[in-house]
Order: sequence, then structure tokens, then C-alpha cells
Amino acid sequence: MKNWMVWSWTFLFAVKTLFGEESASVWVVVKQTDMTRKVEYRIMTEAEYKTLEQQIRREAALFSKAEELAKKEWKSDEATRKEAFPSSRINPPKVEVLDRTTDRARAEKRAEAGNKSEERKNEPRRTSAKPTEAEKKMAAEKAEEDRLAGKAAELVKGKLSELLKPAAEASATP
Repeated sequence: MKNWMVWSWTFLFAVKTLFGEESASVWVVVKQTDMTRKVEYRIMTEAEYKTLEQQIRREAALFSKAEELAKKEWKSDEATRKEAFPSSRINPPKVEVLDRTTDRARAEKRAEAGNKSEERKNEPRRTSAKPTEAEKKMAAEKAEEDRLAGKAAELVKGKLSELLKPAAEASATP
């Protein structure tokens, strides 16, 4: 039993040494959702995933405070004062593990398939060859909503980075 364990650890060490850390590491396929609900499927190492997860946890903890500060700035800005702050269109970022594998090609295929399905889901649906007036109006309204949501998300990101900056400085200073 001990010989088998010694042999297996030696083999693992040899594989890592010969092929580098990349081939023997675990690849994590994640579904990452940003503030405006845009989804991206990515692959990363376990260490990169843990770093990303910690960052997203810190952001989620401060998200409501950042949103509150962004709303105040939104109301005080002359350009955006007349528009309602799109709170329902902005959410804390999320990351979800879909798969863990040692096969990088499998992980890339899974992430690529996820991105393709997301693209298909976001494509506008066509009912006829020529868009009707109602469809044009709905598309224009959606574009305006998307523009406002993007502007609000940028404002929240700025406030979030301001709130995270003191925390980063405090953890950097011993």
C-alpha cells in the first residue's frame, strides 16, 4: 500500500514537472454575470476562481451601499434627474461553477457552448422580414432602457471601487 502511494505521488510530481502546472491543474468552468445581467462563460484555474470569488463576495457585501450612493448622485445630476434610477436592471455580480475538470479542451468546449447559447438567447426574434412600427418602437425603448442601465451600472461600479479602495489599502498596510 505504501509503495503504491509513493509511486503515485512520484508520478504526479513527474507529470507536473514534465508538462508544467497547466496540464495537471484543475480547470474550472464558470458562468459569470455582471451588474447588467450580461453572462459570460469562462475557464480558469482553481486559484484564479478563488481570487474572483473573493472579489465578488467583497463587491456583493458593499453593493447596496454603492447603489445607494449612486442613486443620490443620479438624483443630483442635471442630465439624469428626470429619469428614474434603473434599480431593477442592476444586480450584484455573480459567479457560478458549472464544471471542474483536468481536461482543458473539455472545459473550453463547455465555455464556448455556453457563450453560443447565450448569444442565441439574446438575439432579437423576428416575426416577419420587415419590422413593424410597434417593433421599431419597442426596440428604441429597449435601447434607451439599456443605455440608462449601462450608465447606472457605470455609476455603481465607480462607487463600488471607491468603497473597495479603503478596504484594499487597509489590508495592504500591516
